[in-house]
Amino acid sequence: MKNEPYPIVKAQMLIRVPVNEVFEAMTNPAITSAFWFTKSSGRVEANTTLVWEWGWFGVKDTVKILDVTSGKHISLQWNLGDLTTHVEMFFEERSANTTLIRVTEKNFWSDEPKDDPKLDEKITLMLGQNGGWNLVLANLKAWLEHGIQLNLIADQNPDHVIQSAQ
Repeated sequence: MKNEPYPIVKAQMLIRVPVNEVFEAMTNPAITSAFWFTKSSGRVEANTTLVWEWGWFGVKDTVKILDVTSGKHISLQWNLGDLTTHVEMFFEERSANTTLIRVTEKNFWSDEPKDDPKLDEKITLMLGQNGGWNLVLANLKAWLEHGIQLNLIADQNPDHVIQSAQ
């Protein structure tokens, strides 16, 4: 991964299960819905467009899956307000039963951040994304290592949870 010219979001987590299980959890919506979003229109595969839903909040997003290298890498684009950001997930086998997953999200800026009239808004958005990715990875770790559904995504913003989705 090369250095980016502008600030990017980065998160990572060591997960004590084999890389193929971590990768499967991030690509199979039957598993992913246990720790990240509530519904997906399909499996994560290269050159597909999916709809991911966060039913707790009544929110959904169209996600373009750009590239998938089995057990190694997922690349996608999605929309954050009027921005389209690029997310990359890297899966690194540390041992037969240990995986490091690293996530980066970029394209918050196309010019110098200091010259951007939306600087404060984008910094707030990046901080939110950084926190969000850490919640996703912590949820993933708890689910895969211990079978525990922590509900960190819905519980981090309980005032926005739709009553019927609880």
